[in-house]
Amino acid sequence: MRKPLFLTVICFCSSIVFAAPLDQKVEQIIRNNKLKNTRAGVYAVSLPKNKVVIDINKELPLNPASCMKLVTSAVALKTLGPDYRFPTDFYLADSDLWVKGYGDPSFVIERLEEAVNGLIAKGLPVSIDDVYIDDTYLDGGSFPGRQKGSARSYNAMTSAVALNHGSVTVEVFPGDKSGRPAQVVVDAPGVKVVNKAVTGPRRGKTTVSIKRSYTKDGDIVVVSGRIPTNSSGRKQYFNVANPTQHFGDSLKAMLVAKGVRVNGDVHYGIVPKASRPLMEEMSPPLSEILKNMNKNSSNFMAEQLTKAIGAKVKGAPGSTEKGVSAYRGYLEHLGASGFSIENGSGLSYKNELTPYDLYLVMSDIYSDRHLRDVYIDSLSIAGEDGTLKRWNNALSGKLKAKTGSLNGVSSLAGFWPQRNETILFVIFLNGGVDFTRGRRVSQAIVETFTDL
Repeated sequence: MRKPLFLTVICFCSSIVFAAPLDQKVEQIIRNNKLKNTRAGVYAVSLPKNKVVIDINKELPLNPASCMKLVTSAVALKTLGPDYRFPTDFYLADSDLWVKGYGDPSFVIERLEEAVNGLIAKGLPVSIDDVYIDDTYLDGGSFPGRQKGSARSYNAMTSAVALNHGSVTVEVFPGDKSGRPAQVVVDAPGVKVVNKAVTGPRRGKTTVSIKRSYTKDGDIVVVSGRIPTNSSGRKQYFNVANPTQHFGDSLKAMLVAKGVRVNGDVHYGIVPKASRPLMEEMSPPLSEILKNMNKNSSNFMAEQLTKAIGAKVKGAPGSTEKGVSAYRGYLEHLGASGFSIENGSGLSYKNELTPYDLYLVMSDIYSDRHLRDVYIDSLSIAGEDGTLKRWNNALSGKLKAKTGSLNGVSSLAGFWPQRNETILFVIFLNGGVDFTRGRRVSQAIVETFTDL
């Protein structure tokens, strides 16, 4: 009878001796927030000594939500390099203007205007026939995990030639007096606007409706309802139904606005071999693109990168599957084993990583002195910018992390640099957790670092 008791005591003591220092505090936080139906995985390590400070279900496969972008960022840095720039090439063939893109995730309307000015300076004729777009470098369109039927900007489609993150911003302001048409401002000239909205009396109720529809002629924004004279305005973001056409329509409109006559329309095709190069527009370096992607959690940029990585590794046209194949290979090389990957943005209920899998990725980049700072600097700074801007606690200004959220999923992973060490941490909460509670629990967990 004494032998089983002895074994029980040994097992109990062993669990105390080898428990990570903060495990009990973290488990208490989870209990206090009544997350009975939530599967939690938390892993935190002090670098460079690799001392484990939290170890709760590190091998449990869980949905990382947008923390998947940390894998995408790592593979992008390894495959393309921090100084890589995406080209967009402009050609002239007879009297037609051709554009060939390579998946630039950062091409915005301001750069399109600069490109048109550059084309004119380099001798673009004052009158051209048609505008042709070559988007064959990526497969374009949708991607696995994308939500069908949603026009929200976080759900934007991809293209080798896309503008404004595959989205459009619509702003509605009151006219100068009640009864007059409302003012509608769209951030890209290629979007057609049907304005049915009117200005209402001061202190009246705002009933503005903004809807995006798509026809063979492109995206159409229909604005209706009333907006009172004292309103500061209404803003809404939509994805565009065809990013390639959106780019072409906006380019054509910009050319016309700059005095170039376009006699034809926008078409698609492959750049003719006999075409003459006019100009190459280059994106900012990948290091800057990653800052935009991770701080603002841009799904569009992550999916563009995934397909561009696929094209780099396995040849054009780049696809999600080709890019994800590179992610799988990288994770397997690191020794990860509990993962399942559908896409690179985290907009998926099929993505799974263990906290330890993500730790392997983050620690691998941390150990590379050429990539470490670029990787960490791409993350939101608590209390200062990005998705952590509203944080206000003891770690504000110090903690750098990537957030993630889906319905029932909350995640946070990043770094807390100190004088002699850096805490690398991964927090996954799946099931029975809403956005507010997930953020509250994650914040409470990282605040325990101050007890070390």
